[in-house]
This record gives sequence, structure tokens and C-alpha cells, in this order.
Amino acid sequence: MSTLKYKATERYSMGWSDFRGVLDDKKETGFENVPTQVLRDLWMVRFGVRGILTTDMPTGDADIVNVQRELFNRKLIRLENIRRQDTDEVQYYYILEKADGDN
Repeated sequence: MSTLKYKATERYSMGWSDFRGVLDDKKETGFENVPTQVLRDLWMVRFGVRGILTTDMPTGDADIVNVQRELFNRKLIRLENIRRQDTDEVQYYYILEKADGDN
């Protein structure tokens, strides 16, 4: 008889360690009728870069959270994790996708 062992700790968890749960709920944002370019401009004015640490995103009902949620609903934000080799720490980023060749 053979034994199969595997590690599946937190692979499918949704909670404090998984930042997808912040954006995955389909709440109304109030920005549904706002053009995508305006939402992208709001993001860039607020943060100045396309990628931010998830811990730098304000929480609650701040307008920028609703802008982020609307961009996520339009599939223009992705969650990416980067493992630092010097500390073996994983950092999670929200990345604003390029659209139509914009920077």
C-alpha cells in the first residue's frame, strides 16, 4: 500500500492572509457609469504608480476603495504576490493593468 502526502495549508483559504476577499464581493461602487480612463486617472493621481502594496490601500468606504473595486470588476486590477529572497517574505500587490498601451 502506498501513501500520498501533500501540503495544502492555506492554499484555498479566504481570510486575513488572502487579500482577494477584499475585492471579490460584488458590491455596488457608485462608479459603474464612470469611464475607465477616469478611474485609471483617479488611481494614478492617488497612488502615482500602477502597483501598490495591499497594506497601503485604505479600507472602509473611502472613495478610492470603490474606484479600486470598480477597476477590479472591469478586470483591470490583478493581485500579485512577490517573494523577497533576502527575507523569504511574501508581499502582496494590487497592480493596475495597462490598457490600450497606457503607462
